[in-house]
Amino acid sequence: MKSITATLDNKYSEPQKFDKTYNVMDHIDSSRSVEYQAVGSNVYSARSGAKVVKFRLSDDRAWLDPSSVRIQYKITNSTEEATKVENLYPLKAHGFFNRLRVMSRSSLIEDIGEYNRVHEMFQNLKPDNETKCEFIEGFKNSMSLNTPIATDTTDPLDFFTRIEKGKSMVVNFVPLSGLLNQSHYIPLSFLPLEIELELATDATANIIDKKSAKGRTGETYADDNGVSEKWQLSEFKLLCDQKYFSPIYNNIFINMMTQENGSYKIPINNYTSIYQTLQNTGPIDINISKSVHSLDRVYVSYYIEPNGGQRIPAQVAQQVHLKQYNFFYSPASFPDNMRYNSDNDIKRMSLRIGSLNFPDSPLSSNQVCYYYISKAHPETSIPLLEYNLTKFISLFNLERAGASNNVLARGIDTNNKNLSLYLEWPSAVADTVPNAPPKPPQYVHVVMMNELMVNIFNTHVDILE
Repeated sequence: MKSITATLDNKYSEPQKFDKTYNVMDHIDSSRSVEYQAVGSNVYSARSGAKVVKFRLSDDRAWLDPSSVRIQYKITNSTEEATKVENLYPLKAHGFFNRLRVMSRSSLIEDIGEYNRVHEMFQNLKPDNETKCEFIEGFKNSMSLNTPIATDTTDPLDFFTRIEKGKSMVVNFVPLSGLLNQSHYIPLSFLPLEIELELATDATANIIDKKSAKGRTGETYADDNGVSEKWQLSEFKLLCDQKYFSPIYNNIFINMMTQENGSYKIPINNYTSIYQTLQNTGPIDINISKSVHSLDRVYVSYYIEPNGGQRIPAQVAQQVHLKQYNFFYSPASFPDNMRYNSDNDIKRMSLRIGSLNFPDSPLSSNQVCYYYISKAHPETSIPLLEYNLTKFISLFNLERAGASNNVLARGIDTNNKNLSLYLEWPSAVADTVPNAPPKPPQYVHVVMMNELMVNIFNTHVDILE
């Protein structure tokens, strides 16, 4: 990638007239809102049937506006229960999918594992106005620690959208994708896309399940207001806007692409997800080596099974909406209340690249971690209490200066260098100790964001890191 970027300006915008940030009114003839149907099966479920949703996007003249892309589907409550009422309570529109892949001309552009958790993490870092739009397009659930837990006198189900037996609901979501979250129009004639979404294997990963009734007598919901764990997804569509350039400008682009070494370059952010079990509280070095031209950011979060005797406050542990993909755990609380407990906060966290540590002084508290998050994401609106308990996200920002995604080589070259995450949590306290604090995390989740360039030629596509 260095050999190419060295010859370019600090913005991939050649020709700039095809960048959506340019004043394009003179050369765009028309714009159409279109939809692509999923190829293959029409019905998808975690329990049986197809589990990978595929879209193929291509057009001889159209340019895809990436900011307009939405994934739409219909979800149906397929319970067969005849004697009890079982309603379906889905949580987030993106929560059913644990992997996203984007390909073109046999080249893999993106492959995001733990997709629902990565998507949820970045959604938490968005401002309120953006997340509200996504909630409205989705299941219209706004979840927080203010939601009551299930007891004989409180019922949390009324706080969530309900789908009755045999009924359906249509929802959209904005896919998290580096290619679809950048500012350049995408020429579908030279970059036809294949987008895949893979369902999570756990059918209860994104719904309120029957185990959530733990706080009630008999640990079950009432016969006239129970929960369904059976669902199916169908009628998948990809909604988007396509731009059509005038014949003159279209010919200019085709001539550029068909000349010798003619190409069109699109810079994107690439996300690599690593999910790993923590064997002990540390100190521990976790190898996360990735050789790239420019590593920009490393996000770190943690998880623990909330209902496994972890001594987490009941108001957190019994939240019906907390799942593996949306629980960003911190043990820095007391076992019987949700206030901050400095004695159980993280002791040390730092990133090592070769012989260098980032930052110079390790992250050693919840407050310091939030400082680094807020510098890179000043628009984030995570409430104080939730950051301390269920949305604890840390960030190592390796960008040398604040810049837009179109600026080249913002981060650190990690080729031929070892990368490791250094962690240390307070030692676990035995269950026999009175008022023992919450247990340390069981898993660590690392998301690395690096720059990637999609170099489009007349006959093929090069992916350069």
